Amino acid sequence: MRGARRLSVEGPDGGGELLAVTTGLPEGLDQYIAFTQAVQAEGMAFGIEHYRRRQPHTAGALMWPYNDVWPGFTWSIVDHDAIPKAAYYTARRASAPVALSFRSTSAGDLELWSANNTRTPARLDVDVELGAFDGSDRTAHRVTAAAAPGESALVWSRTAGEYAADAHHYAWASVADGTAPSVRKHFAEIKDLRFGPSSLDVTAEPHALRIRATGYAYMVRIEQPEVGMRLSDNAFDLRDGDEVVIQVAGADPASLKVLAFPLPQPTD
Repeated sequence: MRGARRLSVEGPDGGGELLAVTTGLPEGLDQYIAFTQAVQAEGMAFGIEHYRRRQPHTAGALMWPYNDVWPGFTWSIVDHDAIPKAAYYTARRASAPVALSFRSTSAGDLELWSANNTRTPARLDVDVELGAFDGSDRTAHRVTAAAAPGESALVWSRTAGEYAADAHHYAWASVADGTAPSVRKHFAEIKDLRFGPSSLDVTAEPHALRIRATGYAYMVRIEQPEVGMRLSDNAFDLRDGDEVVIQVAGADPASLKVLAFPLPQPTD
């Protein structure tokens, strides 16, 4: 990084030690905002998914604080202007009434779990994909994920050696009818992932944005410049060819910027 552009994040309040391990140190304020929000979003989702898998011993998480009363680098998921941070959206998806989550065991096995916090049995047809960020390797499996009310259940697994767990690959689980949010798992720190080149094709529609990815796009985010505007979702990944429609309220969709995570590609 160029010394003139480097943003100082040293000290416990800046989060420099955490960023150095997970995202790398940022260049400039824009990267600092994106990096800190990504780290918080990943951490929130990881913790909530872990606690929900442990039902009935634990069945969720209480978050503190929810919002900020002044600007600052905090664990809140809504900022001082009442604009949701990336962690708001990842926490909401992880807290869905019926949710999927991946887990890596100490032996290196990969597991997919279903958590059901409704009062009725949940039975989902789940597409599990193991793929490479550059699209060179992509295999899919259809599995049935069943969980009783108030239960978390192991629904699919692969042993170490049966899948590629490296910086070039990901695991992805989705439900075609949307009854549970899609989830994904990466196998390295954010700064080490080999996402490869990607681009976003964005079309403004009445009260919505249509977003299509070419290449793997990590932590796609729609900027929220208007206080009080709302999005149906934000801070999500898109695989090559994925397309989503995000509902927009309180702002002109054509005025909004859609960005992918500003992470320089590492060199081997």
